[in-house]
Amino acid sequence: MLNSKLKKFAQENDLTAAHGVAYGYFNDFLLTLSQDSGDVTAVFSALIADDANIQPLNECLNSRNFSGEYLIRKTQVSKTQITVTFQGSTGIVKQLQQALTAVTEKLREYGAKGKGYCPYCGQPTYGTEDMYLINGAAMQLHAGCLETVKGGFAENAEAAKTNGSVLTGAVGAALGAIVGAIPWAVVSFFGWFVGYLGLLISFVSCKGYEMLHGKETKIKGIIVLVVSLLAVVLAEYVAMLASLMKEFPGTPLSTCFVALNEAIRYDPEMQAIVIKDLVMGWLFAVLGMYSTIKQIFTNVKQTNGEIIKL
Repeated sequence: MLNSKLKKFAQENDLTAAHGVAYGYFNDFLLTLSQDSGDVTAVFSALIADDANIQPLNECLNSRNFSGEYLIRKTQVSKTQITVTFQGSTGIVKQLQQALTAVTEKLREYGAKGKGYCPYCGQPTYGTEDMYLINGAAMQLHAGCLETVKGGFAENAEAAKTNGSVLTGAVGAALGAIVGAIPWAVVSFFGWFVGYLGLLISFVSCKGYEMLHGKETKIKGIIVLVVSLLAVVLAEYVAMLASLMKEFPGTPLSTCFVALNEAIRYDPEMQAIVIKDLVMGWLFAVLGMYSTIKQIFTNVKQTNGEIIKL
């Protein structure tokens, strides 16, 4: 969603705010602006006519001097899109006009085709072509090119359904979550909660899912979330068991294990402590996991393709 300052910027530059983004032509290049966690992302729909210019343009926009001057966090350049993410700061919108102008000048310098050309095939357009929001970026392209894009999305969606296995992915996610939960157990042993460790658990769980060739569907996000939360429970349990062994040195592990389980089952005071720790743990974990889970669902949506007529 766009904040009030970005909406004002869009209005001042004749951009249309809709569907959570602002879009329109800026210096003869079709621009889409979006905002996430304070960062502002600008996507230019343009065709890089010469493939040999893609890498040099990417290096230019990512160079220390250019990115430092215009507060650019990262840039990605492809044949048909240039994505520039600006660092979230209080002054970024004030500098946005100058920064976007500088980017468009670089696009021209490296031979990018903007207004008047289809970003998919590079052939001239006539201004009558419909505009679409494709995976969150505005594009104005020929009807035939749009059908080709839809066909590509359909193939990707079909491939995602047939490639990989949810079962093996779930096993990998569980193993990854257990590994990722080790630092959580250590930190919890000392009585702390660190939200970023929730991000670590979900990240390693996600990698485990992918390493065992899990199917790339929305269920991946659900699996990673569930096993990550269960991993937090396991980490809290291990931390409590370690604390008990520290309190009673020399006591066999099996004895501590039985004693802890009995206390959890029958001691109301212990139950209250466990519930409080789990609630706090899950709260911090979910805050940490949010970005990973969100990215999983975003990737799946983009693979299947989201096309909105503007």
